[in-house]
Amino acid sequence: MTTTEYREYRVEEYSVQDEPFYAPTSDEIDIFTAAYEQRLPILLKGPTGVGKTRFVEHMAWRLSQPLNVVKDGGKAPGPSDNGDGGIPLVTVACHEDMTASDLIGRYLLDAEGTRWVDGPLTRAVKAGGICYLDEIVEARKDTTVIIHPLTDHRRMLTIDKLGQVVEAAPGFLMVVSYNPGYQNALKDLKHSTRQRFIALEFDFPPPEVEMEIIKHEADVETELAEQLAKLGDKIRNLRDHGLAEGASTRVLIYAARLMKQGVAPRRACQVAVTWGITDDEQMQRSVDEVVTTIFAGANEDAAGAVSPAPSRNRIERVLRDRVGDGENGIDARPAAVLVPFCMVDDELSVLFIRRSLNLHNHPGQMAFPGGAVDAGDPDLAATAVRETVEEIGVSESEVEVWGTLDPLLTISNFALSPFTGWLSRSSDLEFSEREVSEVITVPVSALMDGSCDRDETRRYESGYVTRPTYAYNGRVIWGSTGQIVSQLIDCLGQA
Repeated sequence: MTTTEYREYRVEEYSVQDEPFYAPTSDEIDIFTAAYEQRLPILLKGPTGVGKTRFVEHMAWRLSQPLNVVKDGGKAPGPSDNGDGGIPLVTVACHEDMTASDLIGRYLLDAEGTRWVDGPLTRAVKAGGICYLDEIVEARKDTTVIIHPLTDHRRMLTIDKLGQVVEAAPGFLMVVSYNPGYQNALKDLKHSTRQRFIALEFDFPPPEVEMEIIKHEADVETELAEQLAKLGDKIRNLRDHGLAEGASTRVLIYAARLMKQGVAPRRACQVAVTWGITDDEQMQRSVDEVVTTIFAGANEDAAGAVSPAPSRNRIERVLRDRVGDGENGIDARPAAVLVPFCMVDDELSVLFIRRSLNLHNHPGQMAFPGGAVDAGDPDLAATAVRETVEEIGVSESEVEVWGTLDPLLTISNFALSPFTGWLSRSSDLEFSEREVSEVITVPVSALMDGSCDRDETRRYESGYVTRPTYAYNGRVIWGSTGQIVSQLIDCLGQA
């Protein structure tokens, strides 16, 4: 006995029966509704995987809901009453070999001779449905011009092979979409086509909205959804460094679903995100590095459920938005440093620099990236980020500031504000040899285990000074940097 588990519809009979989940980011629902009431053609623009198709499905369902009855016995303006079946939704995935006949219809041979078969566009026109042409720029320009009479005041379709003109049913609406990132001289909409539509622009949703989408679509916990939304945001910053297009919400949902089935987080992200968005090996390494920073230390129980990453997540919770206590020296010159956490070989670490021997202040000493305030710096955090970018060769998008430690007055009379933060990249650094002779990373575990710390006293012109001191692989961390590390360790003890 054969059991049929699929459903089959005629193109013009399909309608969306259950409400598709859609999280609006602006007034797109109101604009689409108003356009539908006026039967204005709609153009959706945006990157792949940001919800354009889901939005069309949601609106087809939304507009199919029964109208509200107002007190005078009339109906409130808004969605059309299309009966129980709902508004037909005809979706066509455009491609470069698609011809006008694929949309309008053609003659076919059968046992009784030739017969005419309407194409999906013709069926939508006659049924009064929404015809959605997805990625319209993929179609040939001589094909897309057939929609022109349907997208102006005429609202009619000419079928040359039958010698007929079909006036669109009242409910008919033309909706098209395309990705502006794929545009080139050969694949772009003609102005005679573009200016027949109102346009709605879509982009990647804000992290808090994307988190809710991932949580709903993949049925995962809030914390995992937050991590994946953060991953998407960080990867999209790589578009400034050669990545053609950022990670879509769709691939983040795929990664979440794999994790829900027990796939390890970094492996799930590799197959769902990294390998899907780029083939460039260098860019893949950069994306994998971002994945590692987000899912550092993630564990899985026997059922494959992801638990929070204890190391980075707990440390970030303690340090984020922390405001240091204490007053800087009134007459001292303001300065700021960044205490940057990073991942090195899957181990949470802190990055230090060794100052160049050519510098006047503290030559050859271990330090954090930083320096004096410039006139153009809007605040001390901007100073710390700017100096980090200049000294170790990262970009601003690769630096995230968390909070501050207690300020201190240095022997060289700087009022120093230490900021904590995150570096998404710690390898292949092109540091400034004029200011930096070496970049060193120290595992957090080494700083916290107590085996490398001691107090050390040194003599200066002003007298003897005792400071916390830390030694790691032959490097000595002392002075103001040692004081900052001591503060940091106290904070890490709360994580």
